[in-house]
Formats: sequence, structure tokens, C-alpha cells
Amino acid sequence: MSNPFYYGGRVEPDQFVGRQSELRRIFTALEVAHTGQMQSVSVVGPRRIGKSSLLWYVTQRDSAFLQNAARYRFVYLDLQDARCHTLQGLLGQITTELGIRGKIGQLSLVTFQDAIIALKQQGILPVICLDEFEELVERQTAFPGDVYDSWRSLMNQHALAFITASKTPLPALA
Repeated sequence: MSNPFYYGGRVEPDQFVGRQSELRRIFTALEVAHTGQMQSVSVVGPRRIGKSSLLWYVTQRDSAFLQNAARYRFVYLDLQDARCHTLQGLLGQITTELGIRGKIGQLSLVTFQDAIIALKQQGILPVICLDEFEELVERQTAFPGDVYDSWRSLMNQHALAFITASKTPLPALA
């Protein structure tokens, strides 16, 4: 068997091993959703330690860890992808991956919020995995403060959870 751990890329779920404590922490935070309280998680560590592989694994193997996995919709986005470098592009990618893009007219923060609230009302729990979160902070013009205010509002309403991966803890990025 060749070595699945190579420099510069995420491993596929079939080759993913270990990280049981991180997986437990992530899925425990998400599993409380049956109480109506979605919990977000931040994965922090130096480059090339497997954060991308962990997030990808979570999105591909959620049914093995969640009691009611059918209620959850996972989205994995690599924020280094050029399609995610603008607000329109990022929201478009999220809504496309959630399968709701065609149901939304002009895409804005307000229509995005409305679409996420509509999912919550249908009993669907979106979990957005954002890899390389620093990319958003480095593009402050494209992602002003009201983006984070909007997302925080959705999290406060328990309509959405984020799993972020970054080199730097989120409070330090803010």
C-alpha cells in the first residue's frame, strides 16, 4: 500500500486515520442540535497537519457519527478557491452545495439569511466547513463586518453551524 500522506493535499476519507478526539469534539458539538442549539467548532493548527483532511472527512462520513444524520447538510469549501474570493461567489458556492441556489433570487446577505432560516424551518441543519479561514480575513474589502454579523445572527438562531480550519485562533484573526 502506498503512503496516503503526501505533501500538499487532503487525504480521501478511505485513507483517513486517527484524530478520534477531534472527531468526537466536532460531532459532539453538532449532535446537540437535537436540543435546537447548533454548535460551531474551530480547528486550529500549523499548516500541513491535516486540518483540510479532517474537515473533508467530517463532510463525507457524518452518517457514521450522528444519530440523525439525514437532518444535516454538510458543505466543504476551500477558501483558497477563487470562486470563494467574493461575497457573491462564497454565498453562491454555499447555496449551491446546500442544494438551494435555484430557489433564491438575487443573492445577498438578506436572501442568504432567509434561505438558511427556511432550511431550519424544514428541520434541516446546515453545517458549513470553511477551510483556510484566514482567506476571508485577508479579503476585508470583499468580506466586511456585516458578513460576520449576519453569520453570527444565524448561529444565535441555531440555524447554522460552522466548522472552520485556520492556522491562527479565530479571536486572534478578529
